Amino acid sequence: MWLCTAKLAFQPLSDACAVRSAVDDCNLIHLAAMDENRGVLHMQQINCTHWSNWDRLGGFFMGGPALVKNGRGQIEMYVRGVDKHLYRRTFYQTCAAGSRSGPAESTLDQPEVGSGSYLSTPTQKHGAWQRVHLRIVKQPPGSGSTPSVGRVVTLWVQSHDRMAVLSQRISEVLRTKNAWEMGLPRIYLNSEELTDSERLQRSVAQIALPPESTLFVLPTSGTEAIAFRRRVLAVLEQQGSDGTAAELRSKAVFLSPGDPLGLRGLAPPRWQCLGGCFTSSPAAILDTTGFVHLFVRGCDRALWRLSQQARQVLLRPTYRPPTLRPFVSSLEPLQPADVEAADPAVALRRAEGTEIVAGRADRGVKVAEEEDITWSEWVSMGGIITNAPTPAVDSEGMLHVFCRGITRALTHVQQRWNGTAVEWKPWESLGGALASGPQQRGITDGTNFLNIYVRGGDKAVWRKFEQANVTAESTRPRHGVRWSNWESLGGVASSGVAVATTPDGLSEVFARGPDGGLWHKRQTYNVGSTEPGWGEWSSLSGTLSSAPEVAHVPALQAGLHVFSRGLDGSVWHKTQVGRPQPNGSIQWTMWRSLGGATSLFSC
Repeated sequence: MWLCTAKLAFQPLSDACAVRSAVDDCNLIHLAAMDENRGVLHMQQINCTHWSNWDRLGGFFMGGPALVKNGRGQIEMYVRGVDKHLYRRTFYQTCAAGSRSGPAESTLDQPEVGSGSYLSTPTQKHGAWQRVHLRIVKQPPGSGSTPSVGRVVTLWVQSHDRMAVLSQRISEVLRTKNAWEMGLPRIYLNSEELTDSERLQRSVAQIALPPESTLFVLPTSGTEAIAFRRRVLAVLEQQGSDGTAAELRSKAVFLSPGDPLGLRGLAPPRWQCLGGCFTSSPAAILDTTGFVHLFVRGCDRALWRLSQQARQVLLRPTYRPPTLRPFVSSLEPLQPADVEAADPAVALRRAEGTEIVAGRADRGVKVAEEEDITWSEWVSMGGIITNAPTPAVDSEGMLHVFCRGITRALTHVQQRWNGTAVEWKPWESLGGALASGPQQRGITDGTNFLNIYVRGGDKAVWRKFEQANVTAESTRPRHGVRWSNWESLGGVASSGVAVATTPDGLSEVFARGPDGGLWHKRQTYNVGSTEPGWGEWSSLSGTLSSAPEVAHVPALQAGLHVFSRGLDGSVWHKTQVGRPQPNGSIQWTMWRSLGGATSLFSC
């Protein structure tokens, strides 16, 4: 006999996702995924054809990550922890200090007289300056041609600069110019290494580096990076009276305990807890005023919101750079909370007799320039939702949130101007029978109307969109726009839908088919018609184990990138090639593996 002591709430199944994406102000794509240990992985695009390695950000989380570009051009990441709280981390590097899309020669390439810096143009009669050209390589250069990664960067150096100092300068300038998350690199002239144990203490003049030399830069990683950094620190300590070395020590040599190798631009070194109690992955969106809003389903199955807002008083705290101090056992060591678990750099610093003073904002870590923002309190927006919410911003700058309701219909709540202030309207049902909630942000078409795409109960893809309210019903007020009826786009989808809008204002729809491959359908303009039509579903091949993720790079003519998880657990990538042909066909690259050992999460 079955005994029922409580009535279980209806809980439809969620889709399985594996990767999230966002585009930064350099027009580079950032990816976030979950590893097999429920930690967070991060990958960044280097250029059109190259990607960084997957960076493990640690932690132990239950919900998938959400990425968003904030008002300062930085990528922010949000994820739900095992304690059901929401956690945040920021990728603080931007293109403000020198975008790769800027001029080939910028002030970052050239040194300032008398300061030992490379930040402005050199003038005559101060030491011996010379220019070198840097090429990043993936392996030590040999006798033949060596392919480089990214574009060539120009750097001015002084004759008295030691190779240890030059390695640090190169690491810093490439991190800014090429958005390359790298530690201290090895330097090669042709096939000869200039940063081995013998030459690391020598200066540019002692090595007799030829003017206008092309130097090959090989980034280090893992235990090799730790050992190489230790040798560089030893050389810098020997020349402590050198102003250049002192400046470099205060700038970038000593990093946070959470990032001992300088391989990532994520700050602070610990995840920031935003509190709450939630049962879905978060959704983040940037409004028209430059503030981020978070939406997530609470433990009470209602929709909850957290918003960034301006500080009432703008007080800029004094930034004290990290400093090096001798480690003495009587001194207070770093607290366990300041150091990530199993950090290999902790034992290394103790063995070296040095300690890095970092780990908190008031102990030398420069947090991501957030002096001008703060967070509101969590606000319940009511409703009963059964999936992660999907926010959108309309052409008037008002926020909309779409969710799947308890009846499997699409539910909607939105902001509106009431004449004196912006307020949230009551929840409304948009009908339908959804097999999965909307997973993409509301797409604005060429007419500035919102379009929503979902997978229906019949496994087909369905569309609902705003349109001009041309009816004149006396029983209800007119608000300028209304929602269309549901429109079926056909197909048989085995995952949620991912959608992007082209520069022409047309939508492109992606979903996983019943064969496990990626299927694609796009809008086209019909001759003699004012409304766009739809092409046929076409297969883009592949064998996917998750819903697709699509990213659009606005600066490129054809900037659609599709990501998904393969059966091998790695993330796979496919890119649109060029603009659509006159016959409407589109060329795509072959599927390419970006590696990683990822796990699925509910979306």
